[in-house]
Amino acid sequence: LRQRKTSAKTNNGQASISTQVPSSAATGMSSPSKFHSERVWASIAITIGWNGVGLAISLMTGSHLHLDLIGTTAFTMGLLPGVYTRDGNRRILFSTLSIILWSMRLAGFLFYRALIVRHEGRLETTLATASGTTFFWLISAFWGVFAALPHSLGLGNDEHEGIQFTNKLGIGLALAGWCMETVADTQKWLFKQDHPGEFCNVGLWQYSQFPNYLGELVFWMGILIMNLPALAPKRGESMLSWYRVVLAFWSPAFLWLLLNGQASGSITNSKQMAYDKYGYGSNEEYTQYIDKTPLIIPFTR
Repeated sequence: LRQRKTSAKTNNGQASISTQVPSSAATGMSSPSKFHSERVWASIAITIGWNGVGLAISLMTGSHLHLDLIGTTAFTMGLLPGVYTRDGNRRILFSTLSIILWSMRLAGFLFYRALIVRHEGRLETTLATASGTTFFWLISAFWGVFAALPHSLGLGNDEHEGIQFTNKLGIGLALAGWCMETVADTQKWLFKQDHPGEFCNVGLWQYSQFPNYLGELVFWMGILIMNLPALAPKRGESMLSWYRVVLAFWSPAFLWLLLNGQASGSITNSKQMAYDKYGYGSNEEYTQYIDKTPLIIPFTR
């Protein structure tokens, strides 16, 4: 309760009268904090713009070595609007640092691999034309925007520091996903150095054909859980404000459609290329691996 003092004159002079005015905390009423939608749009615009830079380089030079470098660092660039949020917001800080760690590790690894391999067979047909190249960068922009939606939307509410439980659970999942993806990428890269031309079925690849994709899904689920409490409507807000929560769930939904589409061959021809390269139907070991090993989620067959 906060106090307000007023003065009243009496015959003997002035007497101070103290009156109590209930605060919003005492009445249980809270005025909804402003949702900074401009930060959300700024994050989305930067992500799309950075992918646009990648498209321009591809069209002007014909080189595709920068695909993953620019496409993945777009996530880091999209974090810039968070620089102007309220100081000390732990949720935004944890979410930001997690995405920086994930995007810079993945961008560095993929760019290094591109410099060594210097050939992207999975996208050779797609990148052969201007329209195909434009389509690739459009999908890359969608990837950057939709995957990061929980964080981008979370920037709009810098007064909510999250809930301790969801912060810890989100950080735990993000770290677990990061470790899974990093280990999977490292295992396959080292295997390919010692066994060129062979398919990888060691380490995490024994349990999933695409454990790196599983790691990415787990990572972004952690980011979603971390930011979810800040997206729910506050008391006094319209029920229409639930749109933020609905949009945030598009992150895992879009990622599943994208990654499962790539793994199953419905988006690219990578599945058929692998079949032709390793001899599905003629190579018994590879055929059994494909038939018995789950595509993404372990122990689902």
